[in-house]
Amino acid sequence: MPIYYESRKTLATQAAARWRNTYFVRNGEEWGNTKNGNTHPVYIKLLKLGKNPNPDDVDEVIGNESWTRLTCDNCNKEINEGVWIGEHLDYESRTTMACVKCLQEGINTITNKGENNE
Repeated sequence: MPIYYESRKTLATQAAARWRNTYFVRNGEEWGNTKNGNTHPVYIKLLKLGKNPNPDDVDEVIGNESWTRLTCDNCNKEINEGVWIGEHLDYESRTTMACVKCLQEGINTITNKGENNE
């Protein structure tokens, strides 16, 4: 099973393309709407941030942190970077996001053969 690196920065870099894939209605050649209105102006603002936008700038344009937020599935803390472990990421995949601290704890547990398990 693959392991993929991801960070707030990589999510920010992908935000404009992901926004377009989510909200551009291809069959009607038009932009969809959210409760906040038409999604096309947001897309234009994301493009204006450039190829390597700051995650906080992306959050400001979109109006929330959901497009750049990463959370470790083990410790439930918001993180700046981590790895996806498991099946190819999909809505029904068995995949988890892990931070460096939790990965290190897992390695230590394996190294110690689980001697410190509670």
